[in-house]
Amino acid sequence: MNYFDDIRCTQVSRIVSRVDGTRCSSHNFWGIGLMLGSGNVKLISTTGSEKICKMPFLYLIQPNPKATGTSAWGVVDGAERDNRWFIMEGTRAEKIIASLSEMVEKESVNRFIYLNSYKELTAIHQKMLHLFRRNLPAQRHRLAVCVEEFVGAIYDARAMARQSSPVFRYAAQAAERISENPGCEYDFQRMAKDFHISYDHFRKCFHQYAGRPLYEFLLEKRLALAENLLRESTDSVKEIAERCGFPRQAEFARFIKLKTGFTPSEIRRQMFESPI
Repeated sequence: MNYFDDIRCTQVSRIVSRVDGTRCSSHNFWGIGLMLGSGNVKLISTTGSEKICKMPFLYLIQPNPKATGTSAWGVVDGAERDNRWFIMEGTRAEKIIASLSEMVEKESVNRFIYLNSYKELTAIHQKMLHLFRRNLPAQRHRLAVCVEEFVGAIYDARAMARQSSPVFRYAAQAAERISENPGCEYDFQRMAKDFHISYDHFRKCFHQYAGRPLYEFLLEKRLALAENLLRESTDSVKEIAERCGFPRQAEFARFIKLKTGFTPSEIRRQMFESPI
């Protein structure tokens, strides 16, 4: 299958308004919306209930063929809303929305994606709008490329937002502390409490920051320290084990064997047997 049959951008739109939006009924397509503005907007659901949402944010459009009734965007206190969206078709479009939906669920932000900056996304959407309005068949594939660029920019923006968040900084501090002193005993639950965040949230953020779980990161640093000491220092294996956070030498030996395939003595011997 041709890539551009796998994802097709069938509609690109923009509405700037201070009045309630047009209500929509059931639909069977995927898409991504960008709601820009400095005030609040309300989402009027199919049941008539209202939810106040602070702009700006991204929202996902998913197939809803069984919907009964209509939904719409409304305004609050006459705030101007700049609503931009594009609609996609194809299996790749379905996978994109599924992936973004999973990210939304993990971050517990309802159905919206909040970013620190929408400048790049706005520029990409403007390019898509220009291409769509020109309606040149020879350039239609460029819309699919823009979709991928737009989605990539979402993930980049989320990564930057995490890096600037206090919890991300706490994870960086923890990683630095562990890297400098891997042989210390660490109470990660106490560490999270000192940062005034839950332990589960701290663990998740650390995994995002370091690319591995807290305890795995600690063992990785202890292994690096152990290998360095075994090769470079004249301390006994027992002393090295204690410096690496293993009060029992037998436990240290099992750990080294498991991770390297060699015993501590074999690693030390390699230093003397290696050619100069």
